[in-house]
Amino acid sequence: VALEAGDEPGPAAVAPDATFGVALGGVFALLFTTSAGSILARVPTCRAPRGVAFDAADGAFHVACADGDLWSFDAGSHAPVRKLRVAEDLRDVIATGDRLLVSTFRSAEVFAVSRDGVVTGASRAASAGAEMVPTVAWRMQPLPGGGALMVHQSATSASIEIAPPTEGFDSPAYGGDLGSDDCEGAILVSATSVFDAEGNRVTAEGLARLGSLGLPVDIAVSPSFAVVAVVSAGNDQVVEVPAGLLGSSTCFGPSPDNHFATDPIAAAYVGEVLVVQQRSPSALVVFDGAPGEGPRTIP
Repeated sequence: VALEAGDEPGPAAVAPDATFGVALGGVFALLFTTSAGSILARVPTCRAPRGVAFDAADGAFHVACADGDLWSFDAGSHAPVRKLRVAEDLRDVIATGDRLLVSTFRSAEVFAVSRDGVVTGASRAASAGAEMVPTVAWRMQPLPGGGALMVHQSATSASIEIAPPTEGFDSPAYGGDLGSDDCEGAILVSATSVFDAEGNRVTAEGLARLGSLGLPVDIAVSPSFAVVAVVSAGNDQVVEVPAGLLGSSTCFGPSPDNHFATDPIAAAYVGEVLVVQQRSPSALVVFDGAPGEGPRTIP
């Protein structure tokens, strides 16, 4: 796709006919292209478009904006068909069941939007433990059976004691004093929360914890929902977590058993194969080798 100076391509979605809708953050537009790279249209949209989704039920691309608006564009004509006020600081939008789910960034909330534009919610992400509050929803992805999975952070609400770490324990990514596992005692931990197709949180309070992974900027769900992959930009690692352990007391963290990538920023599954995007050096890392073999890198 031939882009122009200042376009700053960001999130994208694809329709069944292989029409792509790509948010251009630098010029406040939605770019419609084909899989062959032909540009169909450039349509003005909001400032700071953050999330894009295609909904086959209404044949529209939906754009979640940082200013709080949800824009909708007809996939055929590329024309805007609706602008709906949802909440400040929107992050992601997904289509699931008979509605859209829209997340907020800093407050880690989910709103449901019906086909006729009625906004309900909000349901906030779960905490990762006692005296912790959910915050910063980095990414929300649809689940194969309906609903959504959010990767976010959970921060302590307790007083922080300024003291050296306990001897024999490593300091977590964001400081604090780790206790019996990689979640206890940390000031800030990574977490996941599951929401149903109506936008209601399923994950119980205190069980959203994932571990002391720094900057969980993206999450990917395998088509079979056997595993999910969490991109930890702060640790240069990608952690694959069995889906059955989400919302359990299990805690994950940096480990030599995780996948490693340089400056990872995004992940996706192609079939059941994990593909990770690196920022610098710019490349795709494909983890499709046999056990013991390293990944393939595509510059």
